[in-house]
Amino acid sequence: MNTTVSTDFVTLSHDLGRLWMKLGRMDSSRKVLERAIHRNQKDITDMREDVETWLLLADVISSSASNDVVSVLKRACDCQKEIVSQTRASVNINSDAVDRERLKLSDICERIGSYLMERKEDRKEVVGYNDVSNYLNEAVQHYPQNVKAMRALALMYYRKNETDLCQKQCQKILLSDPSDESAAIMLADVLCRENEFDDALHPLQTLLSAYPNNYRALEKMIVLLRRVGKLTEAPKYISAAENADRRSGTHVGLKYCKGLYARYTNDVITAISEFNLARRDLVWGPEALVHMIELYLNPDQEGAWEERDQNEGPLCKFGCSLSTSI
Repeated sequence: MNTTVSTDFVTLSHDLGRLWMKLGRMDSSRKVLERAIHRNQKDITDMREDVETWLLLADVISSSASNDVVSVLKRACDCQKEIVSQTRASVNINSDAVDRERLKLSDICERIGSYLMERKEDRKEVVGYNDVSNYLNEAVQHYPQNVKAMRALALMYYRKNETDLCQKQCQKILLSDPSDESAAIMLADVLCRENEFDDALHPLQTLLSAYPNNYRALEKMIVLLRRVGKLTEAPKYISAAENADRRSGTHVGLKYCKGLYARYTNDVITAISEFNLARRDLVWGPEALVHMIELYLNPDQEGAWEERDQNEGPLCKFGCSLSTSI
C-alpha cells in the first residue's frame, strides 16, 4: 500500500477495480483496491475513501473462497464509526450530515450481520447467532428505518423458531410499510405455525389490496383460504390480479395460482392446463411440475390433501412445509 494516496488515485482505482470485477478478474481487482488504501489516514476524507475501498474489497473477496470478508467489513465498520464520531463532534456540520454517516454505518452493520447469517445457513463457517443478532440490532440502532436490517432480524428469529420475536419484528416493518412483501408473507407463515390461520390472512389481504399482482402472496392466500374453509373467496383475489394488469394473462405466477385454485376445487383438467403453462418457468416451474405429476398419478385426488396436511405443517411461501424454512 502506498504511503500517500491522492483522491484522484483512489477514484481511478475504484473504477478500475469495478471494471476488473465485471471482467471476472478478481485477483487484479483486489490488488488495485489494496493499493488504494491509505497507510496513514490524515483526515475524514481519507477515512471515507478507505471505507469505500474496503466495501469494494468485500465484494471482490465474497466471490472467492476466502474467509476474509468479515474482517474487511469490520475494518470498514470501525472506520465508519470514527467518521460518525468526528462528524458529530464538528460544530460546523448539520444533523443531516450526521444522519447520512449513521445510515452508512447502519448499512455496513446490516451487511456484516446478513453475511454471517448466510455463512451459518450454508454451513461454510461456524458462527453463533449472537454475532448475527448483535450486528443487525446495531444496524437498527444506528438507523431505526433500516428495513433491510429489520427483515434480516425477522428472518433470523424465524430460523431460530423464536416466533414471538419474529412476529413483533414483522409487525414493526408492516407498520412503516403495510405493502412489504417479505414481512407480510413471513408473518403469515409464523401465524400459521401457531395455528392462527384466520389472523394469518390479514397481512396478506393488506398486501394484495395494494399489490394484487403479488403472486407469492396470492399463492399463500389461496392455501390459507382453503385451510380456514373460505376457498370461495379466492376467485375475487384472482380476478383482482387479472384486472390490475392488462398483461396479467402472460404472468406465469397467475397461471400457477389459477392452477392451484383449480386443483383445490377438483377441476383437474383446468389445473393441469394452468400448471402446464407454468412448468417451464424457473421460479414457478418446479412446484407446477410436482402438482402435475401428482395429478397424473392420482387424478381423482383421493386422500391426497388429507395425507399432505397430516404429514406436513402449514405451507410456507414457496409451497413447502414450514419445516424447510424460507
